This record gives sequence, C-alpha cells and structure tokens, in this order.
Amino acid sequence: MSTLEHIFSSRAAFGRALAPAALAPAALAVMAALTVTASASTADAQCSGGSACPPCESCRVMSRTGTNPAVADMALLFDRIATGPRAYGTLGWNFGGRDTIGAGAGCCDGSSATPCPTVAVTFPCLLLKSIYYTESTWRQFCSTGRTVISFDCGYGIAQVTSGMRRGDTSAYDANRVAGEPAYNVSVGAAILADKWRAGACVGSNDPGIVEHWYFATWGYNGFAFSNNPNNPAFRADRPEFNSSATARTRGNYPYQELVWGYAHYAPSAAHWTGRQLGYPRRSEICASCGFPMATVSETSPRTPAACGSTPMPAMTWGAQFVSQSFPLAATTLDLPGGTEQRGYIELRNVGTETWRPGEVFLGTTQPRDRVSPARGSDWPQNNRAATVDRVVAPMGTGRFNFSLRAPTTAGMEYSEYFGVLREGMTWFSAAGQLGPPDNQLQIRVRATTSASMDAGVSRPDVSIPPVDATSPADTGVEFDAQTPSPDDSGTGADTGVRSDTGVGSTGRRDGSIGGEEPGGCGCRAPATPSKHSGLAALLSLVAMIARRRNRR
Repeated sequence: MSTLEHIFSSRAAFGRALAPAALAPAALAVMAALTVTASASTADAQCSGGSACPPCESCRVMSRTGTNPAVADMALLFDRIATGPRAYGTLGWNFGGRDTIGAGAGCCDGSSATPCPTVAVTFPCLLLKSIYYTESTWRQFCSTGRTVISFDCGYGIAQVTSGMRRGDTSAYDANRVAGEPAYNVSVGAAILADKWRAGACVGSNDPGIVEHWYFATWGYNGFAFSNNPNNPAFRADRPEFNSSATARTRGNYPYQELVWGYAHYAPSAAHWTGRQLGYPRRSEICASCGFPMATVSETSPRTPAACGSTPMPAMTWGAQFVSQSFPLAATTLDLPGGTEQRGYIELRNVGTETWRPGEVFLGTTQPRDRVSPARGSDWPQNNRAATVDRVVAPMGTGRFNFSLRAPTTAGMEYSEYFGVLREGMTWFSAAGQLGPPDNQLQIRVRATTSASMDAGVSRPDVSIPPVDATSPADTGVEFDAQTPSPDDSGTGADTGVRSDTGVGSTGRRDGSIGGEEPGGCGCRAPATPSKHSGLAALLSLVAMIARRRNRR
C-alpha cells in the first residue's frame, strides 16, 4: 500500500465514499482507484475457525490459539504501551524506529520557518483503552480460542488490517500480530501515531492532551466522509454516544464519537475511570470532506493524559496459571506403579520480559532445586521438569510439557511442587518478581499397583481432559461489527501535512518478518487421499484374512 493509500484509506462499514473537497489533486488521483466495498449488511465481524470464517484466501496468516488476559492485566498492558516504544522496549513492536511525533502548533499549517519540533511518542492511556474497546471489546481471541479476525482481515484487539491481507507485506511480524496481545496493540499504537502525523491539529497540538488526538482517532478508522461529524447521515442534535442507552446505536455516530463515548461511559470500573472529553466545534470542521486539513480551536474540557507518561516498571518475571492436563492437586494422578504419564502446564507471561526455550524452566520447589522422585524420563535435569515450548512475549501463553512417574509401591504417593525460573537469573517467586509462589503449582502422583513388567512404560496424555483456570466474568458485551477495522500501512512515510522531521520512513516493506501462510483465518484445505491408499487397504485386508485362516 502506498503512503497516500495508507493515509486516505477508509474502512467505512456504512459504504460511503470519501468526499473530495479540500484534497490535493495528487491525493484524488490515488483515491480514484479506491473503492469501499463493505456495506452495512456485509461488514460483519468474524471469529476465525468457525462457519463465519472469512474467505481463507483473503487473509495473510493463520489464526493463532490462546486465551484473553484478565481485564486487570489488559488495563495494565495498555498503560505500558501508552508509554511508547522507547519506554516499553521489548514488550511490543518498536514502530520500525519511528518513535517520535511532531508536537506544537507550528507543525500544523506548514508555515513555520523552523523544523517542526518532535517529542518521543506517548499516548493517553484512556484513549488507547477506549479505541481498543471500540474495536474488539479487548479481545485477542474468540471463545473458540482462535484469533479474532474480522471480515476485512482485521486481527485481534487493535483490529490491525494493514499488512494483514493476503499478498501484503509489513515491517512488523504478521504472525505476532495474530498471536500476541501486547504486540498486536503496539502495532495498533504505531498506526495511531501515523494518523497523528497526517491529521489536522486541535488547539496547541499537544500529544499529552486526549482531545488533541481527535483527528488521529478519526483517521484510525479511515479518513473518510463516513466519519465526518457533519455528515447528514447523523442527526445534528444527537446525544453523546452511550452503549448502555436505548437507541444510541453505533451506526448513528462517526467513529471518533464512539471512542469519546466509551471514554466517558466505561464498561466497568475495572476497565478504566470514565472521563467526559471535549469535542471540537463542528462548525470549524469541513462540511463535506473525508480528510480534514484545517486546525480547530481548543476544546473544553481539555483532558491531560497523565498515565501516558507513567514510567515503565523495572524488569519483572512473572507467570499466571492458565490450564493443565494433569489433575489439580485436590485429585491424585493415579497410575500403575513405576509408569509415566505425559502432560503439560500452561502459563501466561505476566512480566515485562520475553520467555525463551532454554532460558525459562519449570523447576522443582519445596525446597527449590530438589531432586524429584517423580521425574520422568524426558526431564532435562533431575530438578528441571521442562523448558517453555516456544518464545512467549508478555501477555502470551506457553506450555511446559513433561512426564511424571508413579511410585513403584501400590498406594504410595509423590507430591510434587513446581516453580518457574529464568535460569541463572531469578526464580519468578523471588522478592520483587510476580510469582507464582513456590507452593502454588502442585501435582500428586499415586501408584494404583506395585511395579510390574510394564514399569517404565510412558502413557500418552490423552486420558485426562485439560483443567482450566477460572475465567473472569464475561462483560456481556459482544464484538460490535458496525465499526470496521483501522486501515493503513502502519509505517508509511510522513505526508507533509504534519511533518515529523526527526525520523524518516523505514522503507522495510518486504514482508521478510511475517511471511504468508496458506489459508488464512485458520482454515485448512481437506486432506487429499493418496492414490495408493485404496490398494494399501486392499492388501491389508487380504493379509488379515490370511492370518485369521492360519489361526484356525
């Protein structure tokens, strides 16, 4: 996608084209080739992997599996992303190095003789929380455990569409956008920063004021006439959007007013504290354009983005229980004496650091590093049950797969405790870290018989269904598909509308990081039987008959 397409692209579910007023001829030439194909009847959000899965050939990467973090964890995640890539480090994407934005009224009209001053990118955390709630109600994964994918290939919490259609490339990793909540929302924040660079200004153009992001929020959904507050499709005397109020449906408001309404009327106190935001005067906004260019006056109220400047916490390691295939500690794992059972414990990374295989382990506790009598034959060490099975970014989930061995005497029981550690650095239960404590993860193994000739035989982990952690209460809010996903390239060059002279475009659009995979949205082509399968089955049947005859 070109820079101009990135700036002007609209994902308007209302199906209205951009109005050409106030647009430069070059921009109009690009826009002439663009068509808004979505309509109110077709723009339905989808969850991947089910009957509503969008066409598999349309999206770039497969859906991923996972569970949504708890509301409190999500709120903390947004607070961290709000500090910007310079502060949050490896928690999310680094914006391709474009970590500054223009600030100050001199950036707005292009008339300043001096370069537009730049500041490190930060965001009002109230704004991020409200945008992401508008987009997905804070859901990265569906109830099926697969990535939320919308009709237009919008992925996850931030509904990232840029670079996510089949054939697209991106400077960010498309697979991580699909699978990691923290990475997904950081890419969405990068998109929002690009819209700040491109959009018109409010007041003194201070990124530390929530209301000054009004036009950037408009652009996050698309610089389109469908998001113009003067659009006659919206009642001029409309009340402020409130999702809990009767007859205030989302389709009756431009996108940025949905975000402003959610900011005021929070879904719960656990999500955020509601704040009434100021609105620009409609009379100062172009009457029929999709891309506003003129600066508007200061709003009232004017809301500071206090949490957007909260310093990042120190490096922390932490894990939160998600599920396990072994029974919980209240129930014993009953096995024949001396035999093994393979299973897993699944944990969420709730710290600030990424877990990597060979570095993060599940180790024995009570006391720590104790040689375990229940150790299976697949343990890497006598006191290390397993290493994490994949690279796990903050808020992602990983599994520790391992076997446990039953005692050799009938009725005897082993009670095994586990903790998580970064090898050579710290236990997650150490002071200043986030846990779990050493006595939380426990599995009890009991021998049902004394060891016999089958001792040492490993049993598959299919006989015990997974045990899940207690899920947080559902908010009762479903993903509202009336609002389409944000559309842009995420890292396009600045347009000159609002110049960010401190950082240039990355130019990395080769897709080398997040390569395509066949059959997006989790769909798979049915397996094709081998041309030899019929013959093999026939020969097998003949052999079986011959064996039966020989036994007679």
